[in-house]
Amino acid sequence: MLQKLLPAFIAALLTGCSAPTDTRWNAGVTSGYGIGDRIVIPTTVHIGCELNEPLGIDKNLGTLTLNLEAYHHRFIAPETGSLIGAAPMLRYSYPLGDFSPYLEGGAGPGYLTIRTKEQGPPGFNFLDQGGFGIDYHIDDLTFTLGYRCSHISHARLRNGPNGGIDEHIIRFGLSIDF
Repeated sequence: MLQKLLPAFIAALLTGCSAPTDTRWNAGVTSGYGIGDRIVIPTTVHIGCELNEPLGIDKNLGTLTLNLEAYHHRFIAPETGSLIGAAPMLRYSYPLGDFSPYLEGGAGPGYLTIRTKEQGPPGFNFLDQGGFGIDYHIDDLTFTLGYRCSHISHARLRNGPNGGIDEHIIRFGLSIDF
């Protein structure tokens, strides 16, 4: 099922974001440090596009961006392991000069490589996440500092416990607009 949904999502992203003439794209990388049920070092790479023009949203109301993120959450304590996957993320930002505060949220599938008391054996899970932060823009570069709350769950789509794994993450990143 995922093999069919991911290409369809990418095709929708590319066709929906490439048709308008004024659409801006961005690509970047983030990392950080998180605590909660586990200590985690998350890394994401993303590509995204502004949705204002395709959706007819006035830029004076802020910017709505759709990002496709590939993520790797490296757990370092109490167990070591990873959650690897991809997720669409919507981000709303409002420009205030060189700074833009933002809100973001999204969810996507992933593979958890370790057995945990909360999730049971390794396997398929979802990563639900939401956050806020601030971007600082210099020409076509954007520096990001933010917070994300994430929740890992398999939504009872497989056998085993489903207590969820919660993380609170401070993130920093760099992206380029094109």
